[in-house]
Amino acid sequence: MPERIIDWTAAVTERLEALWHEGLTAGEIARRLGTTRNSVIGKARRLGLPARPSPIVRTSPKPPPVNLRKPRRVPIAAVVASFLAPPVVPTAVLTAPPPPPMSTRRGCAWPLWDDRERATHRFCDATLVPGHSWCARHLAVIKGRRVG
Repeated sequence: MPERIIDWTAAVTERLEALWHEGLTAGEIARRLGTTRNSVIGKARRLGLPARPSPIVRTSPKPPPVNLRKPRRVPIAAVVASFLAPPVVPTAVLTAPPPPPMSTRRGCAWPLWDDRERATHRFCDATLVPGHSWCARHLAVIKGRRVG
């Protein structure tokens, strides 16, 4: 569509204002003045004419705005700290009796082989500390205490 340029003389501007106040659409005003709808809208804004309500009739209420903000970044130290924090245990779990030991062995389950001797699979077999799978000596090793 070829562009229709208009010379905005005082007479054309007065006619635009009169048609605008009559309530004609920007498209109808453009047809009457022999120009484009966009040039009519631009001139009306430059003249400070009142805005028009939208001719689009909505049948439903306006939808809520969509939040387009990026999610908040959490510092890596906070993420690491959340993984290192001790778990929150409900009080009902704390008052429950401890579960029985996982091992069905009757002696200490500390392995006494290195990777080259896997065929032997021997264990300490010393007397267990009640509630654990190890003897007192190896339980101290696990808890980081020095064994003499």
